[in-house]
Amino acid sequence: MDTSQRTFYHITIVDDNPTNIQVATTILREEGFEISIAKSGSQAINVIAKNSPDLILLDVIMPGMDGYETCRTLKGDPATRNIPVIFMSALSDAADKVKGFSAGAIDYITKPVDAGLLLARINTHLTIRNLQKELEKTNIELEDKVIARTTDLIQKNIALEEEIDKRSKIEKELARHRDHLEELVYERTAELTKTNTELRETEERIRSLMETASRAGIGILVIRDDELSAGLITFSNPAIERMTGYSAEDLSGSNFVDLLHAKDREKARNEFVSGRFGKMDLSKSEYLVVTKHGNCVPVEVCSENSEYEGSTVLVSFIEDISKRKASEEELKEANKQLIEVAHRAGMADIAAGIIHNVGNILNSVKSSAYLMRQDVVQNSGIKWLKKANALQKEHESDIEDFIVNNPKGKQLLQFYMLLEGEIEKVQSRLGEEIDRLDSHVNKAIEVISAQQAYAGTSSFSERMDLSKIVNDTLAIHATALESDSIAIDKDFQEIPEVLVQKTKLIHILTSLIQNAKEAMIKTPSAERKLKISIVADNEAAFIRFSDTGCGIKKENLRKIFFHGFSTKESSQGFGLHRCANYMTEMGGRMWAESEGSGAIMVLRFPLEKKV
Repeated sequence: MDTSQRTFYHITIVDDNPTNIQVATTILREEGFEISIAKSGSQAINVIAKNSPDLILLDVIMPGMDGYETCRTLKGDPATRNIPVIFMSALSDAADKVKGFSAGAIDYITKPVDAGLLLARINTHLTIRNLQKELEKTNIELEDKVIARTTDLIQKNIALEEEIDKRSKIEKELARHRDHLEELVYERTAELTKTNTELRETEERIRSLMETASRAGIGILVIRDDELSAGLITFSNPAIERMTGYSAEDLSGSNFVDLLHAKDREKARNEFVSGRFGKMDLSKSEYLVVTKHGNCVPVEVCSENSEYEGSTVLVSFIEDISKRKASEEELKEANKQLIEVAHRAGMADIAAGIIHNVGNILNSVKSSAYLMRQDVVQNSGIKWLKKANALQKEHESDIEDFIVNNPKGKQLLQFYMLLEGEIEKVQSRLGEEIDRLDSHVNKAIEVISAQQAYAGTSSFSERMDLSKIVNDTLAIHATALESDSIAIDKDFQEIPEVLVQKTKLIHILTSLIQNAKEAMIKTPSAERKLKISIVADNEAAFIRFSDTGCGIKKENLRKIFFHGFSTKESSQGFGLHRCANYMTEMGGRMWAESEGSGAIMVLRFPLEKKV
């Protein structure tokens, strides 16, 4: 028990005589002491261990373990050895007292006990005990301070030795550099001559880099951003000239806003701050640029603030997005036609799937366009080229000394030589992204073509290859299945053609694919699998859809085909009911199987009996 926070004192009385205990207890409690009692030596050991008293009053003569043995036991235990023990005994011989002090007691009071003497002795020894505790605490604190101070001095001594060693090394290094500097003085004339030649070569290389950016089809404009000439064009590359039809002379000094279509000029002016471009961010701005011949070209403008010839400017990267816009419009028109055809043919569910797939492809197209823009704006090296030019301009007055002696100046020439390769890499990546865009558009055309094969199908029955209808339906939903990470496992046997109504069968297959996707929403992506098998026996052909989704409760296996019943909150319960009716109309039937994990939907089609 921790006694360091007590506001009172606890005393344990050890005596086998109830009268003696009563007398001592009365005296002490009247003075506010807390009391615990033990009537034997062995009991005292347990009581003291439990209460950790501040002082022990111990009788000498007790049955079993006497007071002397009890005291020795307490002093032999590290947990109790420092608790003061006062013997109370009728034995008054000096030898008995000496024996008590030898056992570890700090005082010896002869019975009968005088209350005043007892209290005086107790208070004295408690005061001494408190002073001992304070002294022990002070000693510990002093030891900690000595250790901390010693450690600090050792660390400072180590640091001082390291500093001395470091200064010695610096002095040696300075001497070495001084010698080396003297050697450089003799080489300066030759190096200055060489630097002038390299500077002329660098200027030519910069012009070549700008031409490379232009060949990549990326237009570059430098637009003034100061109070007096905000929006004025000070530089344009050849790509801009090809894009707009204006020459560099035509563009120089003209205002950027004047190049835009009338409907976009107000939008651009609204981005001015106090009549200037200021901090505007054009990274996602699209405008219509009017060419010299009056044509409108949609462009995407990405800009950032910079310094050019001592003025604040915007460096704008401009991309012609005509092809992208045309593709988007074509896809929108295709989507519109798909919806109209689907509604006319009663295939709204299929049209929704087509729109979803084409939408996913459009997102891929948009992602590729974004990557192209990121390569141009962030990875083209133009930003670093501007920083290098700014560094060169900063040291225009001492350019020769900066190139020869300054580490940054020495690296500048190497940077210019590396920059050409970086821009060529960007051009290569742009080519790859253009190929990827072409692939996305072709994929959209394939999806649309698959749907168009059934857009005008009538409702009459005809003999069909089930595997072809299933494959065509999977093609329609391929993008959506891929985006949801659903693996398709096909097991198609060669079976006779079956008499079906194509429109209704595609509707059924589309519903089953959609239900399987929704059932596997909570299934880990790596475990999402839709197995489709086509088999036949002597009487019928079967299409089985097996997913790894949440499954269907046993009591719902039949209910899911009832009108208005659904296990999904957002569904009105018409889908599977309609599918079951379509199967009945085609002379077949439909049912579900499930054992708790995953579900199997079975379509049965009767086969024509051979004569």
